[in-house]
Amino acid sequence: MLVSVNYTVVWEIENMPEYKFTKEGICINTQRGKILKKVSKNGTIGYNFKSKFYSLSKVKLMMQKIKTNNLPF
Repeated sequence: MLVSVNYTVVWEIENMPEYKFTKEGICINTQRGKILKKVSKNGTIGYNFKSKFYSLSKVKLMMQKIKTNNLPF
């Protein structure tokens, strides 16, 4: 049995374009195709990007909208 799931990504991390966020707030590593889990470290909730912890407040500051490419066809 094969199950396929499609996500629409809207946001990406500023200096790490392989980490993208969906409208629902799901973080995906597009290089590996894995969904990242939220992690709690010393009572602070955040994500581990490239083995380094970033709190949610820092992640929100690093997020930027993905620019759309206007194709000629």
